[in-house]
Amino acid sequence: MIQQENKDIRYNLNRTKGKYNITVSNNDMILSFFKEYKKFNNFNLDPKTLRKIHKKYYQKIMEAMIYKSKLYEIPYLGGYLYIQKKKIDFTYLKNKGQLKLDYKNSIKHNKKIFHLNTHTDSFRMKFKWKKDFILSRRVCNRYAFSAVRKRDRELSKAIFNKVTDYLE
Repeated sequence: MIQQENKDIRYNLNRTKGKYNITVSNNDMILSFFKEYKKFNNFNLDPKTLRKIHKKYYQKIMEAMIYKSKLYEIPYLGGYLYIQKKKIDFTYLKNKGQLKLDYKNSIKHNKKIFHLNTHTDSFRMKFKWKKDFILSRRVCNRYAFSAVRKRDRELSKAIFNKVTDYLE
């Protein structure tokens, strides 16, 4: 049954070396929706329209998270998505050798100068998936959230323009 579902939804099982190497995209979800609920489909909804609805829905969620500092509760007790604000420990990063070098200013002043995030008062922000209130941890550990490059850049612009303050 699992192999049949994998063939139907077009999974690519040989993609990564990880423990759970099944990748599902929005298109796969839409195709499986139409295969599953074809008999109940009394309304006129084609895959292109459904794809536009999904895209607009997730766009509104990300805009609310970035510009209004909202938490998004994932359905069926899947946890929360939010933007986390965290103070950077520069001494720890410098001792570990993980502090990022500012090449432009280092060459200009002829000594090592590091990026200190002065525009955010030494804070960093990132997308975070909080899994504290999850119904089944075993199932949700198989999933990962990674923001699209466009959303990461949108977040950095919002941080630079100081649009809102995020949760610590």
